[in-house]
Amino acid sequence: MAEAVQIALASDRNMLDAALVVIGTAARQCSVPVTVHFMGRDLSEADRARLARLCELEGAALVQHELSEAMLAGAVQRNAAISLVAMARLFLPGLVSGRVVYLDCDVRVAADIAPLFTRPLDGALMGVVRDFLVLDRVRQQGTDSARLRGHVSVMGDAPVVEYFNSGVLLMDCDAINAEPGLAEAMTDLAQASEYPLSDQDYLNLLFAGRTHFLPLGWNAIWGRNAYHARAVRQMDWLPEAERDTRARIIHYTGPKKPWKPATLSAVLRGRGPETLRYRRVAAKVLSRL
Repeated sequence: MAEAVQIALASDRNMLDAALVVIGTAARQCSVPVTVHFMGRDLSEADRARLARLCELEGAALVQHELSEAMLAGAVQRNAAISLVAMARLFLPGLVSGRVVYLDCDVRVAADIAPLFTRPLDGALMGVVRDFLVLDRVRQQGTDSARLRGHVSVMGDAPVVEYFNSGVLLMDCDAINAEPGLAEAMTDLAQASEYPLSDQDYLNLLFAGRTHFLPLGWNAIWGRNAYHARAVRQMDWLPEAERDTRARIIHYTGPKKPWKPATLSAVLRGRGPETLRYRRVAAKVLSRL
């Protein structure tokens, strides 16, 4: 039997429905069994029952981890749009053995993630997707763009085009734990809180030069798909292996989400069809619970 794909999510009550949609779309399409590592904060018994019910319906194993206040000690919420729950991904090497695919709650899995889980990492500690917004700013304005100064500072001696988005991560937890002090450094939430984008910036700092870059489609920003494809074609410095923009995991970045009331700007940015698609998928997942 094929090895189970391990996925991990973190959520409080505010994002539980979105997290359930992620689990439902990931498990339903995966060609092998799925084990869900769920890091919950302040969930009720009813919340946990819904989570367990969904995993049962999808044939997925469930491992629940409590995201306690003690674990979050030292964390500071610098950005109202970034919940402290996002810090949970920093604890994964201490909670999970082997590989795990971490997924933000504001994504929709649109393909079988088994090939992602088994993808060779060529000795790297994590599989990541370069941040498209950083790549596009480099394409338009070069690496000296004022809008990239924060990212350049985080990356230090590493090229800013290696900055990655942390919404989808393929972690080799055993390899991370084998690096002296690295897993412990990851859980320094006070240090992570010093950066504008908190844990995302901190992961880029810790793992610069130790990542394997995945095709862009494994963490595809929603909307404007044609624009993204055209922009990537102009990035002649981007390795061929990463240029596939076909959306396998759609990431609903930014403050506007498909479960919120649609706005004119979202429609104009090409997000109308994906908003409707997400709502149909979400209704199918949540109506069973």
